[in-house]
Amino acid sequence: MRPIYLFLMMLLGLILQATVFVQKPFSWVQPNLLVLIVLFIAYFRGQFLAMMLGISVGLVQDIVFGSFLGMHTFSLGALGYFAGSLFRVFLNRSLIILILNILGFTAAVEFVNFGIVWIFGWTHVDLMTVLTNAVRLTIFNGIFALFMYPLAEKYLPVDEEWRMGEGRF
Repeated sequence: MRPIYLFLMMLLGLILQATVFVQKPFSWVQPNLLVLIVLFIAYFRGQFLAMMLGISVGLVQDIVFGSFLGMHTFSLGALGYFAGSLFRVFLNRSLIILILNILGFTAAVEFVNFGIVWIFGWTHVDLMTVLTNAVRLTIFNGIFALFMYPLAEKYLPVDEEWRMGEGRF
């Protein structure tokens, strides 16, 4: 799949996350689709493309929905880079490793976003509330990742002619 299609897929995930999952029947679920898509791109396509797409869609999210620029840009870009680096360490690429990394990185992104907002003094939320929200979001992201994995496995493998610096290992 070409990188522009991946960018459009991430924008579609952002639109779904901001419209469908805030309505009443789905409001208790609210998975972070952008984190899941960046992690799938890092798993299948590599850290460079995941970092670049995370930065670009994070910037769009900050401009459209954010209260200040840079929080989602940094967290999604760093997520793509570090997740891609971690996936390169594991020679046995299995679904178990992917799900465990999704669970860990989902919680890490929530704590990074809380840390950025806390440093600038924009929040008055205690750490226990962030921890319970991170655990809830981690559980729902893990469930949604299991549902999204067959689609990601079908559409995200690397085409040889559209490689953007991602390595095959």
